Amino acid sequence: TSLTSITIPDGVTTIGDYAFHNCEILTGVTIPDSVTTIGYCAFSYCTSLTSVTIPDSVTSIGDNAFECCYELTEIEIPASVTEIGEGAFMSCISLYDVTIPDSVTSIGALAFYGCSPIPTMEIADETMQTNANADYAYVGLRQVHIGKNVSYIGPEAFANCFMLEGIYVDEENPFYSNDDRGVLFNKEKTTLIQAPGALSGHYRIPDGVTTIGDWAISVCPELTGVTVPASVTAIGDRGFSACPSLYFEYSTSLKEITFEGNAPQLGNEVFCEQVATVYYPAGNKTWTEEVMQNYGGTITWVPYGDEAYTVEWKSATTS
Repeated sequence: TSLTSITIPDGVTTIGDYAFHNCEILTGVTIPDSVTTIGYCAFSYCTSLTSVTIPDSVTSIGDNAFECCYELTEIEIPASVTEIGEGAFMSCISLYDVTIPDSVTSIGALAFYGCSPIPTMEIADETMQTNANADYAYVGLRQVHIGKNVSYIGPEAFANCFMLEGIYVDEENPFYSNDDRGVLFNKEKTTLIQAPGALSGHYRIPDGVTTIGDWAISVCPELTGVTVPASVTAIGDRGFSACPSLYFEYSTSLKEITFEGNAPQLGNEVFCEQVATVYYPAGNKTWTEEVMQNYGGTITWVPYGDEAYTVEWKSATTS
């Protein structure tokens, strides 16, 4: 199509599914105050779209509504919006600034997946109440601030956000908390939910943590070492994964992981693609060869004080 700009007429209430899909040279859209719904893939693959103003009449932004709008740099979501659909801004690789208002109660899975440069995202109270998995996975977020009323954050919500420096939770939030390095925990700090992707150097998991969640300390390129306290009894799927990203090339610096207690119960492929030295207490009978094999990765297992031996065990799958 040769359409380069469009002013949608007053009186229109819904922008339908695929309404402007694949209008590759469309650069600007004016949406009237009468519109309440932006439909599925309404502006997807409008690869030249640089600006769009969403009026405060809109309550719902549909699934994949702005997917692959590569030139879109800024979006202001009005306080009327309650729902942002799955993949709504997926792969908007130039998107720089997003503000999500208090009114939003649902953000779909992968809503901002692949929005590489976003530096800061403010997540207002109650925003993530019904999030699905991986809402912000692969986003180039720098910081995340979680409001006091947020009651649910989906697993892997911030996984593979390589530039994320910290996840910070309002102190009045009764469900979540963070430590001084911006690592996200449940309120009681018994479950480590997500380490920020930019976590660097050595990190000691606090005493009292019992569970390391799915993908919790995965793909932190500048992290060199982790100490796991004796209180940890379970590690989720790919808890220390170095599996490659779909969108980014990176290398991992994680070289050493030290366990201070018994072998935890394991999820799938805990050390997927990881090449590291893992230390465990000598004489602790819970650390059997079978347990070590189940961790995956390519690991040099070193019992404290004893001679090391290398095992070239790898996960059955590394995808």
